[in-house]
Amino acid sequence: MAGLLNAALELHEAGRAAEAILAYQLVLREEPQQAAPAYSNLGMMLAGQGRLAEGEHLSHTAARLLPSNADVAYNLANTRMNLGRNSEAEAVYLRVVELQPRHAPSYNNLALLAQRRGEAARARSLFRSALRCGHAALAPLGGAARVYGNLAAAGLLGVEEALSMQRVAISLAPAHADEYTRLAERLLDARGEALGARRVAEAEAALRAARRLDPAEARASNALGALLQGAPGRWREAREAYEAAIRAQPLGGDAYHNLGTVLQRLGDQTAAKARHAPTTATATTPQPHLSHNRSPAMPADESLLRVCPLSGGEP
Repeated sequence: MAGLLNAALELHEAGRAAEAILAYQLVLREEPQQAAPAYSNLGMMLAGQGRLAEGEHLSHTAARLLPSNADVAYNLANTRMNLGRNSEAEAVYLRVVELQPRHAPSYNNLALLAQRRGEAARARSLFRSALRCGHAALAPLGGAARVYGNLAAAGLLGVEEALSMQRVAISLAPAHADEYTRLAERLLDARGEALGARRVAEAEAALRAARRLDPAEARASNALGALLQGAPGRWREAREAYEAAIRAQPLGGDAYHNLGTVLQRLGDQTAAKARHAPTTATATTPQPHLSHNRSPAMPADESLLRVCPLSGGEP
């Protein structure tokens, strides 16, 4: 029977974290045959709360109990990657793809680790290995779009190829606002190249698309404000974009500072001072320009284990 584990899973999937943690701890006391999934899922939850060392310990315990389970190993690798124990994480990801050769999230994360080490050719190869795993295997990553986006953002490609990859990402995930924002960032990085005006126009269109899809996409609103702020006669539009960014992310320092600068240029000195003030309270370093997020995504979401009884052998 796995009644207590199923109850813990229901709480976990409902987002009732505190209750789920207690429920998994009860599983460990009362259903020892379900210890492995309980350890793995509990480790995932604690790591997600920032308790990475505790999460790693529990995930490692689960991996010792089920050494041939790819999902258990993957959860352990993710926690180690988030701890910055990259060589240990890489060894476990390699074990995952040995156990499950079409494990796209592990190839993706191996690529991120290679990119961090500056191994561009290996990172490109691993991202493409993730793509070859197929649609179903890519679902935990958010589909092929996220891998294409990671490949574009990782600094592993030339300007044109990176832009091409990001456009592919959008074609595969046309409802994902963040992919449009990432395209705009790539375009604005490249605007010193040929066809700069066309790229700026494409970037503006991408940022407006991101905002339509997700009005709470503060990064897109702040980036749009920065783009408009640099264009003659578009300060009022920049003001609207920065105000939208502040509504979406009230503690974001960049938009406050940028809005204050625009208000000064519009001659509203009182409002400008008021808008500059919150940047001190948030203890951030405001930047009067577009703040790019150039890093690829962190590890994909962990695998939630269900019933993995220890009696009768490993799955």
